Amino acid sequence: MPSNLIYSMVQDDKGFLWIGTDNGVARFDGKYFKVFTTDDGLPDNEILEVRKEKNGTIWINTFKQGPLYFDEAVNRFVDPLLGLNVNKDFIKMVLHVRILEEGGIVFYSGDNELV
Repeated sequence: MPSNLIYSMVQDDKGFLWIGTDNGVARFDGKYFKVFTTDDGLPDNEILEVRKEKNGTIWINTFKQGPLYFDEAVNRFVDPLLGLNVNKDFIKMVLHVRILEEGGIVFYSGDNELV
């Protein structure tokens, strides 16, 4: 474990436990931990939320750095806005996450502004 301070955790469809801490996110397979940090491309080590979308995608929300999703093909977390010409001012805010019943995920600010 990267830290004893746990903000959030979720179990994925394969049975892995994903744990968001103040020092990275850990994936536990029942025996071993795989830790993802800024050394692995995360923009921030403080992982406030780990959430599972209805389709099984694992998303993390870091402290004031914006959301990322886990891409199994590259075994890394990926910025969904990478390469897009989008104003990223919202990344400076702490975001909250809501999983939609019909599928999908929504990020919003503390003022309930949809991101």
